[in-house]
Amino acid sequence: MKFEFGDLYKFVVSAGFVLVGAAVIAFWLLLKEPFDLTLKDTDIRALTPVAQQTVRRRQEIVADLVAWSPWVAPAFVVAGLGLVGYGLRRWRNLQSMSDELADLNLQEKRASIRPKTEDEIAGIDGMDSSDAGDEAETPMGGFASTSHKFEQELTSRLLASLDGEYIAQPRMMVADVGVDLVLRAKALLRKDILVEVKYIRKGFNEGWLTQVGLKMRSAALFYQSAENRIPNTCLVVGVADDAWSKRNYSEIAKRVSVAAPHRSAKHIILVAPESQLLRMPLSVLRSELGIAPKTA
Repeated sequence: MKFEFGDLYKFVVSAGFVLVGAAVIAFWLLLKEPFDLTLKDTDIRALTPVAQQTVRRRQEIVADLVAWSPWVAPAFVVAGLGLVGYGLRRWRNLQSMSDELADLNLQEKRASIRPKTEDEIAGIDGMDSSDAGDEAETPMGGFASTSHKFEQELTSRLLASLDGEYIAQPRMMVADVGVDLVLRAKALLRKDILVEVKYIRKGFNEGWLTQVGLKMRSAALFYQSAENRIPNTCLVVGVADDAWSKRNYSEIAKRVSVAAPHRSAKHIILVAPESQLLRMPLSVLRSELGIAPKTA
């Protein structure tokens, strides 16, 4: 059986209700039930010595409970309500995250019903650029090599602009979503950043960009759950210069960004020609990716 935190918080809420119920019922019983307090002294002396000792001891215990109950019962009620509040808050956060992941998964499935992109039709979409060396002599290998080179150069430029403000973790898996770069902020008030770089040789469409953007949002939620830190995401799409003029890709990126629901984190989509991204000044690149300016 797999243990889940949802079960833990359900138990915490249940324990809180038990404490509150037990305190109220115990206090009510102490006030309602006479126990042995109504026995006359003559009736007690008529009992055996052992019975007398037992009855008097029970009377002392009941008297102590009655004396302490005005303080103990409220303390149990407050502790129980605290457990209920804590458990419900954490349970609600987990449920909210679970609902959001389910919603993102549904949106991604809907976005997957779309025309194939030009790269997919050509059979070059989704190739791992790290395999470029194995297939350098084939057309696909040539594309992978170009994609790998672009990705490496852009990542290197981005890292050079950070100047030690982040801890860089390249080629990471977040749940089942691969990201090219995880930037862990050293400053407490800065958010971590998940960076994914895509290279497009022939073209893409709005459905493809929506689908990839939703995967990044899912990765951000998984990261938040595991690290307890809300990350921003940056999806960088470099389009080959000769394919840039085929379609208004900037407008597609704007429509996808506007259509996505707004969250507490930034989810940036940057689409630009390959040459522009590689020549972009580092300060402008930081700004485009939503990275805060360097502190003095």
